[in-house]
Amino acid sequence: ASITTSLTITVTTTSMTSSSSTATISSSTTMTRSSTTTSTTLLQSLVLPSNVDTDEPQGSVVLATLQGALAALNSDQGSVVLETQAGNVSVVKLSSSSLDPSSSLVFQFGEGGEQTSLGTIAVSVPVSLVSQVEQGGNVMLAVTQVNQDVTESFSDVGAASSKVILSAPILEISFVQEANGEVTVANVSGLAEPVIFRLQDASPIEGDECAFFDLDTNSWSTDGVSVASSSQ
Repeated sequence: ASITTSLTITVTTTSMTSSSSTATISSSTTMTRSSTTTSTTLLQSLVLPSNVDTDEPQGSVVLATLQGALAALNSDQGSVVLETQAGNVSVVKLSSSSLDPSSSLVFQFGEGGEQTSLGTIAVSVPVSLVSQVEQGGNVMLAVTQVNQDVTESFSDVGAASSKVILSAPILEISFVQEANGEVTVANVSGLAEPVIFRLQDASPIEGDECAFFDLDTNSWSTDGVSVASSSQ
């Protein structure tokens, strides 16, 4: 795998606005205080969620996300891009230091995973969320652009056994936490302010829905996510 580094952070006091397809996630998380660890310790302490099977395509994406987080933790740069078989993983180290708690951090990514102001993929993270999470230790935002061959291996089953037709690329967006040498995907739920993201530079059409792949049911779900309004 190859790694490139870059860091572009825009701080804004409003939510992300775009005519493109957007969605929101309401979530929150807590974590425990971490300590500085060696590369060897980190590589031995990658913790997969109990519902992840790395032999399945969706499991391989989660594994790639955590591998990207390991690369970031072992880098002195603010962010890294890791090329994996599942897709390009962009990982950004988050901090709320000296930032207005009512503002948001907006990250934009190009097709190769690099951060750029011209990127079609964007994620807006409330600083209040970052402040809450980092009380326990190291926290990162990970965005994996899933490769087409992996995407085609995902189940197309939705709610009530309905058939799902994808109208945008699959992104895996996670907050990753490191505590005492253990690196895992943070458990998030119940945010006061939403995380807003843009999947592609195109407006939604009637009938479009935002969905995530539920690892517990092995199907697509719309619980807790929605297509954002143009005002967001």
